[in-house]
Amino acid sequence: MNIHPSIVDLLDFLSLVQGIILGSVLILQNKKKQPSIFLGFFLIFYTSDLIRSLLKTTGIANQNPFWYFLPVNSYFLALPLFYFYTKSLIGQFNWRKHVRWLIPGIIEFLVFLRLFLLTTEQKIYIRDHTNVRIYYSIYQFVSILFSIFIIGLIIRLINRHQKDVLEYYSDTNHRQLKWIRIVVIAILVYDLLVIWEVFTYHPELGHRFDLFYSGFNVIFIYWIAISGLRQPMALVLSQKDSTENLDSGSQNSDIAESSQKEKLATLIQMINQQQLYKIKDLTLPELAIKVGYSRRRLSQLINQEAGTNFNNFINQFRINEAKVMLENPEFDYLNMVGIADEVGFNSKATFFAVFKKLVGSPPAKYKADQNQKMKTK
Repeated sequence: MNIHPSIVDLLDFLSLVQGIILGSVLILQNKKKQPSIFLGFFLIFYTSDLIRSLLKTTGIANQNPFWYFLPVNSYFLALPLFYFYTKSLIGQFNWRKHVRWLIPGIIEFLVFLRLFLLTTEQKIYIRDHTNVRIYYSIYQFVSILFSIFIIGLIIRLINRHQKDVLEYYSDTNHRQLKWIRIVVIAILVYDLLVIWEVFTYHPELGHRFDLFYSGFNVIFIYWIAISGLRQPMALVLSQKDSTENLDSGSQNSDIAESSQKEKLATLIQMINQQQLYKIKDLTLPELAIKVGYSRRRLSQLINQEAGTNFNNFINQFRINEAKVMLENPEFDYLNMVGIADEVGFNSKATFFAVFKKLVGSPPAKYKADQNQKMKTK
């Protein structure tokens, strides 16, 4: 048997091995974590189609028709599993509600399994039939439309989740699931390029596209696995929590009897006096308990009166404190990591990003500008 692998074949083989190994690691090492199991199966099924591609491009399938119609296509199965992964990360997955998205993938597998079990003569007849290419093109086109639909569901889910995260957490690091958006957008771009390539067929351009995609896929699969291993749960609890039982005047009658603006002023005073913003990973329910307010009413107060979300509201306190420390020579013994930690940030990167967003310049530049102003006075 003469096998002639190309660079593209070698890259595809590497992607296939990576997908199977990393997917298995995610499944076996995190048996009790539903999100990791879904991500593991996604990686395996996402790369499984490369088996069919390798059998074709290396000439193995042509020399041995037994391999025709091997049921490894997962156009209708991979992305629903990634959708399940995203849903389970934020605590919204329900088997009874979402299992229907697996039906197209199951049908796809059963159809190809039936074709694979045919005799060699029957497989060759079907392969050489005039209309087979038309049917297969329709199948690919429909699968791409299905993929785009699932991608739309994932992006909508991420958008809603990101809004909820900003209303719930003071530290959104690893909770906004931005990398998931990147993954599905990358897959969407690939699907659109496939459609474009079909309608504007050009052999040389197609070869370059295959080479780029295969090389990109090696990095892409590894990055997805690493991102999944580093990703914690990103739950946002239901509106019904322990703070809902708190009466607005049970612990702070001054809050209950004052106007909305006075309530906000009292809230700000309490946060400053108790330095509640310095609590790392402070959440809306935690703050509600500390100030004696229900979560729902506290959220309304911040949204309507302060005109912002919980995340920006708390981070503004932290940045104000950081500005004071950067302007005061007494805190020169602290580096940027120390200042970030002191005011309640979990990481230097988050501190830098929030500081630049709210102040307009990085903390180091702000400190240098303040020092320059002091010298010119």
